[in-house]
Amino acid sequence: MEFFIPMPIPWLKFGFANIFVLLAINFFSFKDALLLTVLRVLVSSIMVGKFLTPAFFLAFAGGITSTVAMYVIYKAARGAFSLIGVSVIGSYTHSITQLATAYFLFIKHTQIFSILFIFLALSLITGVINGMAANYLSEILQNVVKDR
Repeated sequence: MEFFIPMPIPWLKFGFANIFVLLAINFFSFKDALLLTVLRVLVSSIMVGKFLTPAFFLAFAGGITSTVAMYVIYKAARGAFSLIGVSVIGSYTHSITQLATAYFLFIKHTQIFSILFIFLALSLITGVINGMAANYLSEILQNVVKDR
């Protein structure tokens, strides 16, 4: 659904699917969160006709590394970061990985890293928004589980 939201910058996405990855990390296992990420990238790339294109490889690499980073920080620093902090770390990891993947697989020109600051600034915004949504949904889900 995110593909239908008009964005001011063509390659910018909020990454709303990461809200569900954060919830999977919070309520389930690393394996579940990683499976969710892999399936999300595969299904969405097939649905929009970008399977095995450069966009697919960028999304796949970013998704995997950000899921790993979010899980590691969530488990290693349990309680030190809210889902907002975990989300920002995941968003930063995703952006850095996408630029590195673009560099190593496609562009091979160091000037690609000149946009890293823009990526990280936007990642902070989207990471906070997604983390706030994940915190909110996490509280609702915890209340639902308690009521059963």
